[in-house]
Amino acid sequence: EFANANEIWVVHKSLAQGCPNAKQQDGTLSGIQNFIQGLKPLIREVPTAYDDRFWKKEGERNKKGIITVANISDQRTFRRKGIPLFLKLAEELPDYQFTICGIQNPISYKQILPKNITLYGKLDRDALKIQYGYHQFYFQASHIEGLPNVLCEAMLCECIPLGNNVFGIPDVIGNTGHIFNASESLKTVISFIRSLGNPQQLGEKARQRIATNYPISKREMAFKEVQALALMKNKPAVLGYPTSNNLGDFIQSIATSQWILPDKPIALNRDQLNNYCGPKVKLVMNGWFMEQPENWPPSVNITPLFISFHLNPTAEKA
Repeated sequence: EFANANEIWVVHKSLAQGCPNAKQQDGTLSGIQNFIQGLKPLIREVPTAYDDRFWKKEGERNKKGIITVANISDQRTFRRKGIPLFLKLAEELPDYQFTICGIQNPISYKQILPKNITLYGKLDRDALKIQYGYHQFYFQASHIEGLPNVLCEAMLCECIPLGNNVFGIPDVIGNTGHIFNASESLKTVISFIRSLGNPQQLGEKARQRIATNYPISKREMAFKEVQALALMKNKPAVLGYPTSNNLGDFIQSIATSQWILPDKPIALNRDQLNNYCGPKVKLVMNGWFMEQPENWPPSVNITPLFISFHLNPTAEKA
């Protein structure tokens, strides 16, 4: 339940505050703060992250190719992901090739589609990367979104983004493509597509924007901050080894003290954890266990944080 959480993470601030543009376009109500009054947990924006080493353009590009990707299993999702607008754009641009990936039953849709549309079912990421690389434009007309993964992946593959002005979509695109209002005419979208002068330069700019704004390292840092805050709520502790002659034991605790913990931790004897009776601590359990297995489990005053744990077979038998 939300009330029991210390923090609530959202991939875009609009999922917390709501999106005024979505409400104006079609009456969509959004934002956790608008549905649950008096939320006590901290709401933090932690965007998703993307591997720019994997998501990159490969192969030849169709300069008249436009793609959209969505996991579509029913008509509700079909509409929510903006596919009707994508079909309308295909009708307006009969000389362009359009592709939809992710429809679970592509055959059932073929009779209602313009002739210049190709359908694919769900693709694995290798096949999806090929499709991104082949198409010049990526179209995101969703009515409800957070921070669309497929949009970011496509931009890393140098697709030029075309996106509805709701939720995280305009923040992802920035000045690297075209942002439109799905409730209005497609004239501005069509004009942008037909008048584009240097698609390669804009595609490279789109890739750079995602690589800069949504790197994996930024999301990893958010997890490390939460780990550090958790440790600060109780006195942090590391394992101590007063009788050990194994240098590796000491290296484990030194590394923990210097890198993970925000302040100087106390050291607890690894082989006497059951006898600890001091104030409550959070103990980073990175090590080998143990010389005296009969002294397990640890005291109730120890909250263990298992990050790397090797259990000696003799201790298992004990």
